[in-house]
Amino acid sequence: MRSLGSLRLALRAGFGLVAVGLCALIVWYDHDQRMSLEQVEVETGWILAAAILFLAFFNVRKKLSMVPLGRASDWLAAHIAVGVGVGVIYAVHVRDLWPSGYELYLALLFYAVMLSGIGGYLLQRMLPQAMTHVRNQFIWERIPKELADLREQVEDLVLECARETGSEVLPRLYREDLAWFFRKPRFTLASLLDAEASTSWVRHRFGSVETYLSGSEGEYHFRLRSLAYVKGDIDRAFAVQGVMKIWLLIHVPATYAFLVLMVWHVILVHVYLE
Repeated sequence: MRSLGSLRLALRAGFGLVAVGLCALIVWYDHDQRMSLEQVEVETGWILAAAILFLAFFNVRKKLSMVPLGRASDWLAAHIAVGVGVGVIYAVHVRDLWPSGYELYLALLFYAVMLSGIGGYLLQRMLPQAMTHVRNQFIWERIPKELADLREQVEDLVLECARETGSEVLPRLYREDLAWFFRKPRFTLASLLDAEASTSWVRHRFGSVETYLSGSEGEYHFRLRSLAYVKGDIDRAFAVQGVMKIWLLIHVPATYAFLVLMVWHVILVHVYLE
C-alpha cells in the first residue's frame, strides 16, 4: 500500500516536471524563432488551445465518475500542472497584458478563469479544515429540509419540556435565543474562519441557564443542546459547501465563455491568414 502511494506521488510529481519541461521548450522555441524573425503565434496558439481543451475536459471527467478514466486525484494533479503551464504559454503567445478589440474580452475571460482556478484550488485546500470537527455530514441542496426538520424537533421538545416540568427556563431560552438560531443558517463567515463558531455560541447560551435547572429539566437541556450542536454542523456545511458552489458558478461559466470566444478567435485568425 505504501509503495502504491509512493508511485502515485511520483506520478503527480511527474506531471509537474513534464509541464515545466514543455513550458521551457515552448519558451525556447518562441525565442529562437523570433530571433530568426519568424512568426510563431499560430503554433503557440494551437498549443494553448489544446492545453485549454484538456483543462476544460476535467469538468466533463468529474461528471463521468462512473467511467474508469483514472483517479480523480490524478486528474486534479494533471489539471493543476497544465493550468500553470497554460499561464506561461498564454504569456508567450499574447505578449500583451491588455490587448485591444475583442481580444481584450478574450484576455479578461482568461484572467477570470485563471484567477478563479487558483482561488478554487486554495479554497479546496483550506476550507476542508473547517469541517474537521463536524460530527454530521449534510448535502448542501438538502440543508433547507434538514433545518426545517431539526427546528420541528426542537419546538416539539421545548413544548414537551414546558408541559412536563412546568418550568419556563428552557422555553424562555428558546424564545430569546434558540428560535433565532434555528430559523436559518447562522455564523456563515465565522464558520469559514473558525470551525467552532456555532459550537461556542451554543455552549455559552446553554451554560448560562444550567444553574437554573432542576429535576428532569437536565435531560431536556441535554437533548436540546445535542440538537443545537447538530445545527452547528449544518451551519458549517452551508458555509463551506456554499462557497464552493459560488466558486463553480464563476469558474465553469467563465471557462465555457472563454472556449466559445477562443473558437471565434481561431476562425478569424485563419480567415485573415488565408
